[in-house]
Amino acid sequence: MIRNPKDTVGAALSFLAGLIWLVHGLSYPMGSMVRMGSGFFPVLLGAVTIILSGLLLIRAVTVEDSLEPVLWRPFAAICAALAAFGIVLLWFGLGPAIVATVLISSLADPSSRPLGTVVLAAVLMTGTWLIFIVGLGMTVPLFRAPF
Repeated sequence: MIRNPKDTVGAALSFLAGLIWLVHGLSYPMGSMVRMGSGFFPVLLGAVTIILSGLLLIRAVTVEDSLEPVLWRPFAAICAALAAFGIVLLWFGLGPAIVATVLISSLADPSSRPLGTVVLAAVLMTGTWLIFIVGLGMTVPLFRAPF
């Protein structure tokens, strides 16, 4: 019956995430279409995610696909980059967190070049500073001393 195991797992995880958003959103006031409450968007997002997971499940039983080997290097690099962003942001600020995220995530691709990675990190750090700190006035420090 299941012809595509990857889509089946994706559909199950998407359904679970949608269900969590929907149930959690119902604990907040819904409001109305004119004056939306804080629960409106999570419930809407959860419902759309559940519907999309149903469509993905239909694809899983109709389109045949084989399992490919898991590429552990990209998986580990992206997970480490996400963890590093949270840790470095807390201790050193937004700028170093962006740089650490770019440098660590570049390890996912063996063909990435050091110069290109450093330039990308600098451009992203500058752009993030301009958008979030200068433009939107967020109070996240660009640099922070850990002591």
